[in-house]
Formats: sequence, C-alpha cells, structure tokens
Amino acid sequence: MKKILIVSYYFHPYTNIAHKRLYYFARSLMDNGYDVTVMTRQYNGNEKLSEDININSKSNEVKEFQLEGMRVIAVPYRNSVFHFLSGKRNGISKFLLKIYLFLTNLFGILQIDAHNNTSFKKHLKILCKSESFDYALLSSPPSNMVGLAAWIYSNYKTKIIIDFRDYFYRNKLRKTGSLPFFSNLFYHIQRFHIQRFMNSIRLKKIIVASKTIGELLGYDATVILNGYAETDKIEEIKSSTFEVSYTGTIYPSDDFRFIIDGFTRFLQQLKSTENIRFNFIGTDNLLFEEFVGANKYHANYSIQNQRIPSEELKKVIERSSILLSIGWDGWKGIYTGKFFEYLGYKKCILLAPNDHDVLEDLLNETHAGSFANTPNEMAEYLMEWYKEWTMNGKITCNHDAEAIQKYSRKSQNQQLSNLFGDHF
Repeated sequence: MKKILIVSYYFHPYTNIAHKRLYYFARSLMDNGYDVTVMTRQYNGNEKLSEDININSKSNEVKEFQLEGMRVIAVPYRNSVFHFLSGKRNGISKFLLKIYLFLTNLFGILQIDAHNNTSFKKHLKILCKSESFDYALLSSPPSNMVGLAAWIYSNYKTKIIIDFRDYFYRNKLRKTGSLPFFSNLFYHIQRFHIQRFMNSIRLKKIIVASKTIGELLGYDATVILNGYAETDKIEEIKSSTFEVSYTGTIYPSDDFRFIIDGFTRFLQQLKSTENIRFNFIGTDNLLFEEFVGANKYHANYSIQNQRIPSEELKKVIERSSILLSIGWDGWKGIYTGKFFEYLGYKKCILLAPNDHDVLEDLLNETHAGSFANTPNEMAEYLMEWYKEWTMNGKITCNHDAEAIQKYSRKSQNQQLSNLFGDHF
C-alpha cells in the first residue's frame, strides 16, 4: 500500500474551505487504497472568527488522533512577531511591520502571517526518521508551504505534489489595472522564491483550484475544483417567509453597494415586507448592518458575524427560497467555495453582481439560477421569484442534474489517484 503524507496549515478541527478541500482529498485517496497521514498545526477547536486562528495552541505536545480512518498529527502552533506588530495601532509599529514583511519576503520566508514551518520541520524530522512516505502532498496558501515542500524533497527525496487552492498574490487575478510600485515589488520577490522552490523540487505538474492559477504559475496543471459534498443533503421545508440567504465571508473586493441597491429596489415594489426575510451569516458581514439600519422598509433580518454550527446553518438553507452568491466582477478565475455548496443544495442561486467569468459559465451550464448585471436586474429576479413563491409556496429551478453532478467533490477528486500514478 502506497503511503501519502499530506501537510496542510488548515485542517480539522478548524473548518473552512481550505480544510474541506484537503479533508476530501484525503478521503478520496483512502478510498482508492492509499495509506494517508495528515500533518497540520493545532487548533483549539472553537475558532469562529479569522483572528481566532492566531491564538497559540494550548499544548506544547504533539497530538495524534484518528479521523475517519486517517491518521492526523497536529503539531504545536506559535504566532510570530507579525501578530504582535499588526495588533499595534501606532505609526512606529506599522513602519516596523512593513520593514519586517519586506525582510522576511526578501529572504524567502513567505506569508509570515500564517507560518508554522519551524514546528512542521521539527516534527517532520522525527516522523521521517521512523517511517518513509512514497508521496507528499502540500497545500498552498500559505505560500510558505511551497518552501516546506522544497525542504522535504531536499532532505528525504520524497515525491512531491503541490496543490495551489488559490494564487499567492490575489490582486494578480484582476482583469485590468496594474499593481502599485511596492506591491509589484513584493509580488516579484514572492514569485521569485516560489519559482525557486518549485524548480528545486523539479515539479512537472501541480494541482490547482482554477485554470487561471496554473496559467499564472506557468506549470502544467490538473484542475480540481472544490466541488460540493454529496453527503451535505438538505430537506425541502415550506417556510412562511420568502427568505434570501447569504452565507460566507464578505471581502473588501465584493461590490457591497450593488447588493444593497438591489435589495432596496426589490423592497420598494412591495406593499408589505412582513413575509420577507434576509439572512446574512458568516464572517465580516457587519457591513450588512449599515443596510439594515438605514433601510426604511421593515423586512426581517438576521445578521451573524461569525461561523455558526453546521446543523444551524443547514436549517437556514432549508428555509431559504434563494441563495445569494456574490460574483467578483473584474476578476478572473475565482470560484467561491460557497457557490459549489449552493449547487449541491439544489436551491435557486442568484449571482449578484455577475462575475462575467467562471461563475456565470457555471450557472449557464447547470441552469441553477440567474445572474444580475445591474441592481435593477437583481430586483427584477427577486420580484419574479417572490411572485412564484406567493402563488406556489416554493421556487422551482430547472437544474441540470447531470451537469451539477460533475461538480461534486467525488467527481472532481477522481483525478487524484490517476495523478499520483501518471505524474511519477
């Protein structure tokens, strides 16, 4: 039986899209007869906000446990000078932080805000003295994991595959515009080191979560999308309210004004808003409070600026008539993990604003909903669905089940086992 070591900064019990991707990779490899060991950093298990993950682990000891048949080794985590300086608000600390970031990047210590390689190396030395692995799969970001992959190859000659679930410098995914001088300098320093690490491993092929990432890295790449878990099934619940739900993180690049304008124009057309409910659940969703506070239309709202238990979220999804997805217009190759989850739920999806890119293509292929190019279009779609809901008590979407099935994690991850055999 071939043995695979997966090294990932994000993993159980911290649940985010990065953890889920590697968890299902491990499951797929186990199903295909591989012996899988996962090494990750320790989490306390109660992280709800993004800053919670920067808290030092409670234990200095390695924790080893079984997770559904896979062996997990969780090594201690200690935050860095970065977190001390970034927590300060004075000008001196901000200046020192910029110098610190420049120097760490200059010497190839990348993405210091999510760095645990000192602990990984220490415990990899112990692990690899007692056993050997046929392959090592490392997940990036954080981009310092590429350097760790080079270190593993240099010391143990283990066959390496790197999964790039995101591009290391996201602003390069913009369709137009150029980076400011210092941002461009940082980008080229990081790219130099990443290419240096990858060349030292003699990589021939990589895994990417988007075709665009492979093109920017300049490597032959196998695209494995995040997909949806077929086990995440929901029941259809008849609700007394027309509910539109957004679940996930709000990013600075999201066109928040577009969403507010679209919701407002929809509410303006209604005589009564008593049976309307908007749910905004996830992290950094406090921006929606501005909309709720300023809106004179008395619809019902639920805003939760943190992760909520999966069973609680499931109930919200089951009640929802429409699931809102926010497209990154002006960017290329960005799939949001939530979009795939929405596909699996078989609910109607409203992509607003439209990304004019990969998500629009997915909607057209799967017939899973509609996309809005303007706030007026967003309001029109909501009104059409609302009228259907008032007449029938539910919304019907003519999903293409066969097309959607291609985007399950099971279907996407079938490429993994072949990749390990073909690549080497």
